[in-house]
Amino acid sequence: DLLCEIPLSALVSYSSVMMEADLRLRKIFKHIIKNSKSQRLVLALHLLYERFEKERKEGVGSRIEGFISVLPPRTNSLMSFSEDELKELQCSSQAACPALYTVQKEAAFLKDLVQKTKQTIAPILIQSGYFTKETLSEQNITWALNTLRARGFTVSGHNETFGPGVEGKNVIFAPFGDLINHHNIGPLHKVPFYFNATAKSLQIYADTDYPQGVEVKIPYGVLNNPQLLMTYGFVLPDNLYESVGLNVQLEALDPHLAWKQDQLKLIEKHFPNATETRLSLSGKLGDAFVQVMRVKHTTSEEIETGFGEQADNLSSSDGGSDTSGSSDTSGSSDTSGSS
Repeated sequence: DLLCEIPLSALVSYSSVMMEADLRLRKIFKHIIKNSKSQRLVLALHLLYERFEKERKEGVGSRIEGFISVLPPRTNSLMSFSEDELKELQCSSQAACPALYTVQKEAAFLKDLVQKTKQTIAPILIQSGYFTKETLSEQNITWALNTLRARGFTVSGHNETFGPGVEGKNVIFAPFGDLINHHNIGPLHKVPFYFNATAKSLQIYADTDYPQGVEVKIPYGVLNNPQLLMTYGFVLPDNLYESVGLNVQLEALDPHLAWKQDQLKLIEKHFPNATETRLSLSGKLGDAFVQVMRVKHTTSEEIETGFGEQADNLSSSDGGSDTSGSSDTSGSSDTSGSS
């Protein structure tokens, strides 16, 4: 059922920003799009203008003043962590904790964007009189970009309505719609919102039935806890898409090290990266990873009594449908999530 409907007049997009900005500011924003291809940066700067400069510059309040008034003054996601705080996130290897490295990569990109904005764009905006130096501080620019990251909606298509999308997608603010919390009841069949061009509104739908008095939520996507923490600043205790990284390493002093290394090479010939997997809440391990575990824990007695012949045939066994040794992650496209 239709949960809520936000009219086009209430949405904030690149097109609405360009229609509201005067000629000089519009030229600056067009220059940003031309050189950086960053809708997000234009929307972030617009958010800062509406929050800090609109009334000073134009003598009138922002049309999205109500929306701005309820925005958190600080984002609590991993993207707002300081470098010292990020250093406290320790992990033994990238394979075991890819989330840490994703956060570091994203944080470095954000920091670079903020610095480039301060060095190349901020002086132009300050000289134009539209922004003060205080408004374009590193803290404020970071806040605006993180706010858009956490509260923006990505809409496919409709460039004629929202502006020159990047790879066919446009990022917009949808006041009120961003107040709906996330669930991962799963499986995720479809995105719970879309722009209805006929009704000229963003329509958000409930994707399941809710008893009376229960909070209605929507899925933000197939996201594990590190992904949620990185973007939104929270985790779920029973996340269906959460997984933990596992990897098998042979003992250097194992008396049968050479034999076991040969067995693992045979397995990985058929199942690349079989010594690594991700274990989800289902608890199911891929067949190839189970084979690797059997090789690692093979004893001298088992080898002497013929287990070696069985192990030699492991690589030629069916191995199930799991050709990479990874576990069932309930459809998760996990690129950043160890727990």
